[in-house]
Amino acid sequence: MEKSEFFYVFSEGSEYMIIACEENQGNGNMVISLYDREERLIATTSKENGGAYSELKFICSSTGLYYLKVKFNDSKSGCGMCMLGVKK
Repeated sequence: MEKSEFFYVFSEGSEYMIIACEENQGNGNMVISLYDREERLIATTSKENGGAYSELKFICSSTGLYYLKVKFNDSKSGCGMCMLGVKK
């Protein structure tokens, strides 16, 4: 996988947890970025030093369409998945 994009409808007042599960083969870290419907960045797992956090928590303040973009930093491809959980 070089990069993947997904979209979901998130609900106001719900808490979302997005977890990166990657096969650690030295290909960089999986970075998950969350965007609103106008594709403005809301949150990311990317760290300033080039690493990445393994999870992202988001409390939705407005029901609507949100985009998840997943890629690996420092490499062109990697193997992994991200899990999305919700608590209402």
